[in-house]
Amino acid sequence: MARRRFNQSLFTMFPQQTPSPQQVGLPALKLPFQQNRPKYKKTPCFLATVMMGAMLLSFGGVIQPAHASSEVIPAPRRMLVQHHQRRPAPANRLPWHLVRQVRRDVSQRTGIPPQQLWIARHERHTWTDGCLGLPGQGEFCTQALVPGWQIEVTDGSRSWTYRTDTSGQTLRLEEEYAVEDGHSSEELSNTLRDRILEVAARDSGTSASRLRITESEPRIWDGCLGLDPGRGACTTIAIYGWQVVVSGSRGSWVYHTDGSGNDIRLNETASLERSTLIPQLMTEDELFNPPGQNVVFRSIQQGGIDGSVNEVRLLSDGRVVQLINDRGNFTQIEVNRVSQQQVSEFQQLLEEVQFGSLNWLDYSGGQGADYFTITLTGRGSTTRYADITQDQLPSALQEVIQAWDQIAITG
Repeated sequence: MARRRFNQSLFTMFPQQTPSPQQVGLPALKLPFQQNRPKYKKTPCFLATVMMGAMLLSFGGVIQPAHASSEVIPAPRRMLVQHHQRRPAPANRLPWHLVRQVRRDVSQRTGIPPQQLWIARHERHTWTDGCLGLPGQGEFCTQALVPGWQIEVTDGSRSWTYRTDTSGQTLRLEEEYAVEDGHSSEELSNTLRDRILEVAARDSGTSASRLRITESEPRIWDGCLGLDPGRGACTTIAIYGWQVVVSGSRGSWVYHTDGSGNDIRLNETASLERSTLIPQLMTEDELFNPPGQNVVFRSIQQGGIDGSVNEVRLLSDGRVVQLINDRGNFTQIEVNRVSQQQVSEFQQLLEEVQFGSLNWLDYSGGQGADYFTITLTGRGSTTRYADITQDQLPSALQEVIQAWDQIAITG
């Protein structure tokens, strides 16, 4: 019905034949804007435009421009809910807070900027105890399953493997515990041995096949791996590693390493070139009790035929005292006194020769009871030598002994 009305309106508005002015007896008029105007052929596009206008008039509709409407059509509620729903993270995706933690820890240990470190490998793991399978010496570990991660961090040339719980509150570097096949070891791994010998061969100019590792002891190092920084400073951090003695026909070299062998450092102060003396490594059982806070330096001489013990200390106030042991009762006897300037000069000497790098080293050569062994303690370090090996000692140690002999005059 609507279509019929539409057709009728078209025929009314546009009859099939419209008479011209000449046919009705009127003169043809031309308006000014029609003069000299080119004639255009009516095209289907023109007719379509006219028809569209007629359609709108017949329906009484008006097209509003898009910008004229201020009404905002809300999206269906179901679509909004789906848009804001977060997809669950894959089960094997490493949480970002753990990425930040392991990168920050490596950066603090090595000085490598965190942005130069990336995750090479990661996997979920359930650890068998609260120590994440890496107990420290004498550490008690809670016996409970701990879900977490094993994460490998790298800078492209070195790598570090961490164990964590899910929260990141427990974070342990495997290399600090000398991990081998999932267990901590008190022996050097074959891989670490090969790395040390390779470095020693380069430092000594000797083939690795002509070198051998004669001593090795696990150590807990600071940020300098136990090497005295002199006037510098070391970060206060616990790094599990090793102290190793490598020997060959041209001498002996002392190395300090981390647990993995990524960081192997030559202890130049303690090494001996062109010497047949091979240093040994001391253990906790061989150390004497700490001398005390006000003690600058201490020497303990023992041995000889009678097995006597003689202990001399330099105190911070300049007094030099000798400890006398009378059946378990210790008394101090002042044997010398030096100025504060002499005390400061001696402390400066210990710093300059990096006496702390001689810690744990025994240069006595395993001498028998007929010889005296002297144990020196200062600058937080302890070293030992025998009186008959003094000419073969490292130059830094010989310099300290000469200065000490001038101070410790016992009459």
